This record gives sequence, structure tokens and C-alpha cells, in this order.
Amino acid sequence: MQTKTKILNAALDIYSKEGLTGVKFQSIADEVGISVGNLAYHYKSKDDIVLKLYESIESDFMHILESFRKYDTLFDLENQLDMLYSFSVKYPFYFIDQFQLTESLGEVGNIHQKLMIKLSSQLFMQLKFQEQRGVLKPEKTCDFYKDLSDNLWCFIMYHSAKEMIKSIRKSREEFKKSFWIQIEPYFSKTGEIEYQKVVIPTVA
Repeated sequence: MQTKTKILNAALDIYSKEGLTGVKFQSIADEVGISVGNLAYHYKSKDDIVLKLYESIESDFMHILESFRKYDTLFDLENQLDMLYSFSVKYPFYFIDQFQLTESLGEVGNIHQKLMIKLSSQLFMQLKFQEQRGVLKPEKTCDFYKDLSDNLWCFIMYHSAKEMIKSIRKSREEFKKSFWIQIEPYFSKTGEIEYQKVVIPTVA
């Protein structure tokens, strides 16, 4: 394995455990088993390592966003939710250190912000689509599903940070149940039937 690849793998492992802010350049060098000088030969700074990691991170997240509306049932949202959980396990610091990513890493921060806005927009469109299908009840008030989509977005964005603080990670099934329970009260009769048929078998 090439040294650059070893560095990226080591950095990803450390960032996933400790987040971005608390990791020193020396810590990454120690994890790889090389000197700081050797590390600096390959990557001049910690930010350079994050920028390189972000290439694969962005690609993985785009893959999730591109899965939007591939199915006409609730399985579409269930599938995307499953992918988001896998992403959060692989890159927990992506959500935990989102403010640092958006504020201190220039263009990477801008891309990160655009991806998060895109996810928020997709959640809202997903709810409106399910309302149009008759799976969700008609909105009680104007912007009701916009507010609900914002709550769902916050849940996705911050569950990793909360779990790191508590040192407890929810299982995939628990994560998805916690998400769906926020939508359940708004299912129509048709939606309840589809939910039992399409979603429940995947979270049981």
C-alpha cells in the first residue's frame, strides 16, 4: 500500500474517532508510523489531508442524493435513509464537524453546504410527493411538511454528534425507527398499509 493511501486511511480512522478539531498532525504521523517530516512531504497540512479525503466523501454523498426518487413507494425514502446511515458510520466527522467544514475549508465548505441544502430540499420534496400520492395526510397548515422536513434533516445531521458525546451508536434499525416515528402520525390509511408492507420488514 502506498504511503499516501496509508496516510488517508489513518487520518480517516482518527477523524472518525476524535473529530477534526482535536487531531494533531503528529497524531496522524504516529498512526501511520512515519515522521512528521515524511508526512509533510506528502501533505503539507492537516487541511490538505481533509481536502483529499473529501474527494471520496463528496462522491459517496452525491451517490446518496442521486438515489432520490428511484422508486414510487416509501421504499425510496427507506433506501436513501439506509445509505445515509452507512455514510454516517463511515464518515461520522462529516456531520460532527460540519461547522468547521463550512467555515474554514473554503471551496470544500461551500460544496458541503450545497450538499446539505440539497438533502434538506429532497426531504421536503419527498414528503410532498408522498402527500400527493395519498400516503401522507394533507397538510394541516401551510408549510407543515416543510417544518417536518426541517426536523428530519436536523435528526439526520445531528444524531452522529449526539452519539459521539454519549459514546453510544444506534444500530441501523434503531436509527431508521427513530426517523420513521416522526412521520408515522401523518400517514393516511393507505400510507399505514404501505408502511407496514414496505418499511416495517426492514426495521424489525
